[in-house]
Amino acid sequence: MTENNPPSDILQLNAWMKEYATRVNAVYADYFTALVDEKGWLKDPVSADGLHLNADGYKVMAPIAGAAIEKAFQ
Repeated sequence: MTENNPPSDILQLNAWMKEYATRVNAVYADYFTALVDEKGWLKDPVSADGLHLNADGYKVMAPIAGAAIEKAFQ
């Protein structure tokens, strides 16, 4: 996250994407919930700088992506 994209803006954008996916019957892969802390910032284990994911962050994303792909092909 940056100063130009505070957590509240990101939270609103994610809520819109989730709602839109539901409305158009698309699969929504919710990485955000798994990667952020209670304040909406990336958790320390998944990011060294609070902005960019590290290898552990991508490891968190992998099963979420896999589940979304499986759901899309059901």
